[in-house]
Amino acid sequence: MVTWQSIRALFAAPEPDHQPLDIQTAIAILFLEVASSDDAFVAEERREIDRLLQKRFGLSADEHVALLAQAREYRKTHADVFHATREIAEQFTPEERFAFLVEVWRVVLADGVISFEEDSFMRKLVNLLRLDRIAWVQARDEALKQMETFKREKKP
Repeated sequence: MVTWQSIRALFAAPEPDHQPLDIQTAIAILFLEVASSDDAFVAEERREIDRLLQKRFGLSADEHVALLAQAREYRKTHADVFHATREIAEQFTPEERFAFLVEVWRVVLADGVISFEEDSFMRKLVNLLRLDRIAWVQARDEALKQMETFKREKKP
């Protein structure tokens, strides 16, 4: 006898093998994703990602290279950033999620241009991180302020 459940099982998509991401990889994935969202991953964005990962995790050069390679590999096999954002949303407090959003904005702002694709990504990200529109604006403004201070400190 054919049951409704057996028919549904035939058409149901298989459950993907989801292994939780470590938080370092999740963060690196999102940095790379936003930097690549406008198809213009420039040197300034790469340097900002390197600086942010070093500041956050204090990795050796080899660990840093391995982390970025792992994040790139993940991006090749996963079409979305849901798992990465879910790990951050579940493991971080609202304050930590806000601080992370500021860091992602720093990657966006590194080249001095906010593309339509980057803006769209950031609007999606704020929701996936379970933050609100006010946090989106405040994080952008905080990133702008931090980057202006950083530029002033770098000048001779």
